[in-house]
Amino acid sequence: EWTQSNENETHYCFERIDSHEKAEYLRKLYDVQFHGNCSNVTTREMWSSGWGSDMFCVAEALGYAAEVSHQPVQMHVYEGAWHYAGKKDASRAVCSRKSMFCYFLELSPCRAKPDELINEFQGDPDPYDIMETKGKWLQEYATRPQLWLRQEVYEYTKSINIPKPCTVIHVRRSDAVLDMPDARKYHAISEYIESGRDVITKDIFLLTDDQNAIEEAIVEYPEYNWIYLNRTRFRGAEGGWENQIPSDDPKQEVIAILSTFKLVRGCDVLIHTLGGFADQLYNQMGDVTRINIDEDKENVEHWSNNGTVVISRPYLKDSNEKIIPRHDYGQYFEPDENISHFCVPWDINMDSWWTHNPEWTQSNENETHYCFERIDSHEKAEYLRKLYDVQFHGNCSNVTTREMWSSGWGSDMFCVAEALGYAAEVSHQPVQMHVYEGAWHYAGKKDASRAVCSRKSMFCYFLELSPCRAKPDELINEFQGDPDPYDIMETKGKWLQEYATRPQLWLRQEVYEYTKSINIPKPCT
Repeated sequence: EWTQSNENETHYCFERIDSHEKAEYLRKLYDVQFHGNCSNVTTREMWSSGWGSDMFCVAEALGYAAEVSHQPVQMHVYEGAWHYAGKKDASRAVCSRKSMFCYFLELSPCRAKPDELINEFQGDPDPYDIMETKGKWLQEYATRPQLWLRQEVYEYTKSINIPKPCTVIHVRRSDAVLDMPDARKYHAISEYIESGRDVITKDIFLLTDDQNAIEEAIVEYPEYNWIYLNRTRFRGAEGGWENQIPSDDPKQEVIAILSTFKLVRGCDVLIHTLGGFADQLYNQMGDVTRINIDEDKENVEHWSNNGTVVISRPYLKDSNEKIIPRHDYGQYFEPDENISHFCVPWDINMDSWWTHNPEWTQSNENETHYCFERIDSHEKAEYLRKLYDVQFHGNCSNVTTREMWSSGWGSDMFCVAEALGYAAEVSHQPVQMHVYEGAWHYAGKKDASRAVCSRKSMFCYFLELSPCRAKPDELINEFQGDPDPYDIMETKGKWLQEYATRPQLWLRQEVYEYTKSINIPKPCT
């Protein structure tokens, strides 16, 4: 029935929850959690997605306990660590438990039952409806900080002053465009400003996971006073999928998140896009003006939003250390039909763009730039576009799954290319590759040690073939049809292998560095 109040250099305070309804509800939840029968405990797997999603996961479980099962619930980290309590491989652990309980008070004395995980709750009332009405209370209960964390947040925030009145703008980028096939858009800073033009204040607290967004705001809108936390951030989507720890320091990330929740209180306006973190910001801020720029828009979650990754672009410093935008590269992200060749600096990642533009191929490189050029064969470009359409717009419920061989490079690439040819000309349904056991032997040892990346597959090196997930229980290893897949390989095998092995940026750069000092005299044999 108590919640945290103010702090100073010597003391920290508590106050009674002033809502009788809320206090009674949390007492009822506590009684279920601490006085319920532990033999009937419900165990939920802790997600490692994003802060908003992860806290929803916990709060929904608590709501289920309080109003549906009336039995205790406990959270369990299935493998490794909760990614805010350590890296997913369990390194850099904040504490030995590697879970939310490194930071927050215990939810229950009951032990989890890892062999009886429940991840979807049903009942009366519906758990989702409980979250609609009690979600804020449940998340506050779940995230009551341990003393050490409360003190760290106090120390972090005590010297930060957000002038009032203020506006909070939450620019969500990072892996939002990678959530295929439900990718969310990147929005330019101008969209946030224009949507709130009538209510926005001079002082803006900018919350973002993209360093480029901070530089964009400062350069494009110098008339505003931009306030932001000095912390490590990725640029655009360079961190990859569900990598929320750019600092490589999970504890510091959590301190920054909880400090953010404390600092937004007292601001008057919240401008944001779709996302659970934005909901948590609103809960902290109270009844303020709220503008969701995704509201009432079509295709808010759609594979095509992946292309908006190009909105996040780096800014440079001139000789006077002034940040200036790289406007000159914007035209190349949607090249018109008259452009057949273009180059970009190495620090601009074009992997997402190239994934969705199969009519282009890699060209030359130098120390500062790497280049693309249009495929000059109209027949080849049309064929690869047709393949792309099957792979990215086909029905994922009908995906064909092929086991990735671990034989030799030529055999393995034949394996992938033959599958793609089958998709393009026989089944007209997407195909996906699957490593049956261990790792593809060019992505790790066959026992999965020495892994190049966590996926342990060709996708450690090459662009995605499809957003569809493999179906390991429905592997197909011999293709038949009309035309015969072997005949397809005879005529289109080279094109298909080129498509399958389009390198990710990091690999292309490594190959450039490896080969730049090697000169093979011509003619040569």
